[in-house]
Amino acid sequence: MASRACPSCGSTVHTGVEVQGVYDGALYWVCGFGHRYHRWPDGDWRREKAEEHWMRVDENTRVTSND
Repeated sequence: MASRACPSCGSTVHTGVEVQGVYDGALYWVCGFGHRYHRWPDGDWRREKAEEHWMRVDENTRVTSND
């Protein structure tokens, strides 16, 4: 799924955040300015899971490239 520009600042430079054990791949995006935004549309189960982990950063979270 292609990502969009950050809704807060319009940046198209972003990093995908992967939460191990939730989804194999980027669960949500963080732009170059630190704004977090959803990768998935409303109603998608992955969006609901992203909201559970939205602000939590711990040893189970790693950042992946969007290449």
